[in-house]
Amino acid sequence: MKAGDMVNKRIAISMLLIITLLLSACGTEQLPSTDEQTSINETSPTAEITEEQPYQNTSTTVSSPEEVKTDWNTFECTYFGDIPVGLLTVPDATVSEVEKYINLRFDADYSLSAHELYNAYQAYQVEVDDVFGFHGCKGQAVFKFDWAGNLSNIEFEFYDDGITPEIMCKIHDDMVALVGSPCSGQVIVSKGGSWEHEYPMMDESSYCSWQSSITDGLPFDASLSSYFTNGHSMQNEIAFERTVSEIETNYAAVEDRDSATTDTLTYNGLTIKAKYHAGSNPYVDGTATNNSASYVEFVRIKVHLYNSDGKVIDTEWTYAVGAEGLAPGETTQWIVYCSDADEMRISIME
Repeated sequence: MKAGDMVNKRIAISMLLIITLLLSACGTEQLPSTDEQTSINETSPTAEITEEQPYQNTSTTVSSPEEVKTDWNTFECTYFGDIPVGLLTVPDATVSEVEKYINLRFDADYSLSAHELYNAYQAYQVEVDDVFGFHGCKGQAVFKFDWAGNLSNIEFEFYDDGITPEIMCKIHDDMVALVGSPCSGQVIVSKGGSWEHEYPMMDESSYCSWQSSITDGLPFDASLSSYFTNGHSMQNEIAFERTVSEIETNYAAVEDRDSATTDTLTYNGLTIKAKYHAGSNPYVDGTATNNSASYVEFVRIKVHLYNSDGKVIDTEWTYAVGAEGLAPGETTQWIVYCSDADEMRISIME
């Protein structure tokens, strides 16, 4: 082969390779690796647009018993006279709901104010005067709320003016109609009890109750007490107590609340307990118990007071054990006045 032919052949082969490469680049893209595909999918514009769409809950959630909420738009409250006793049958009747139903009943605009109780069962109560009445006789209604903030008790006491045994007997019959069964006294008599059922009478005291343990399906206990002497009303009351909620719920709420305002520490065998008390003149008090085998004296403690954000707003100090000392096994009390706080802790001052 001639030299010129060899050169022309090499040029032709080179041109063919170049054309092949160009065609390959235009017609086929190189596929990304598996890792690259994952990265692209996670950051794709489609995924970003989906996240920006308004949230729509398409799932169906079954609430646990503790999470059940009342549909107040459809709730139909039962009244005894003017008192919304039906609110005792739901788990979440707060002060605002009681206020709403009182205003609904009377077409009024009452504003309820709660007062603290701080006993084992109720946290606070609302007192309503000159609003409720039965058969033309008015009195004071007291709505009590448990530590979870829900209505637990309703108590109504008649004013002395106008109330008579005859009216109390009518109210007794009204209660029978509301509950759908006779009172426990009548039940006992009808079952061969040894005493007669006593209706309210002049110069006599009587007590009638309707108990959920006797009446199936009754969501509250009810009672009616009456006392007249020398022709005058002494004390005539109606009371309702919710039974649909476990008492343990109240104790759990008390424990949660008190955890922020109580504290205990141990120092060289000395156990010191403290509790914060709110009010117009707040204070912290407690005890010191000597569990060691040695005599103890001059032990100072420091009280740290915090706001709701967990920041220290004040400190105070006092002697948990003073110059009088504390023998093994003995307990003494201490107190220190302080400022308002949401949380309290104590420590030893060396």
